Amino acid sequence: MRIWTTWLVFTLWLGIAAGQEVIPPSDEPQVPSVHVLDDARIFSSEPARLAALEARLTALEAKYRFPVYVAVYDTLIGTDVRERSQQFQNQWIGNDDPGLVAVFETDSGSVGIGVHPLKQLELNSGSQIPTMGPLDLSMLEQETLTREVQQRIGKVRDSRDRVEAIVNGLADEITRDLEARSAPASKTATLRIAAFTVGLIAATGLVVLLVMAWLRRTDTRARQRYIFPDVNVGTRLGAPYGGGKISSRDFSEPPGPRP
Repeated sequence: MRIWTTWLVFTLWLGIAAGQEVIPPSDEPQVPSVHVLDDARIFSSEPARLAALEARLTALEAKYRFPVYVAVYDTLIGTDVRERSQQFQNQWIGNDDPGLVAVFETDSGSVGIGVHPLKQLELNSGSQIPTMGPLDLSMLEQETLTREVQQRIGKVRDSRDRVEAIVNGLADEITRDLEARSAPASKTATLRIAAFTVGLIAATGLVVLLVMAWLRRTDTRARQRYIFPDVNVGTRLGAPYGGGKISSRDFSEPPGPRP
């Protein structure tokens, strides 16, 4: 026990001396009481600015029940921002609940976003397909969110500005996605749906009329009968075979002995 304590103190001392942060694997932080965990203390001189970011994420969770945490560190040892963000997402939120955790490393200026995985529905064939709940983010929404945050922090240099860009980017994208799901259809969308419905009904009626005409024509053809007309033949005038305008010729030899 004493050896372990000595090693832990020595490791922490080396991290502090080098200006870096060391997070022992067995001492991961628990669920924070705040949404912006400023472990790097970059907002120590601007508490009001930190409070504004905290207020925005608090309001976001209160409105949509979608928690968002942003953890800020100087340097991560033995891991990276993507791995740490997913680890915190599993610990702080869990895989069954919506929400995400973003981890920002001030030294490298990199950010990782951990999002809860989509639930998998198992089919009879044994394969699985992802299913979405009302607060789940699709893969496309996750990619769009990450890209938007990356673009925002790429436009600023100060670490505090970058954290602010991360918080606002996450809040803006999540709000846009969730509002789009709950918002009623716009007037334009309603008119488009109505026009499509009318067009579909008209097209269906036209197809029905064409089919009925084709069936009627087919039935009429099936009932048609063709017969030879009666021909009035004139007097034959004693001819053995022909009569009227019909001419008859016999080229066979008459019966009897040959000369």
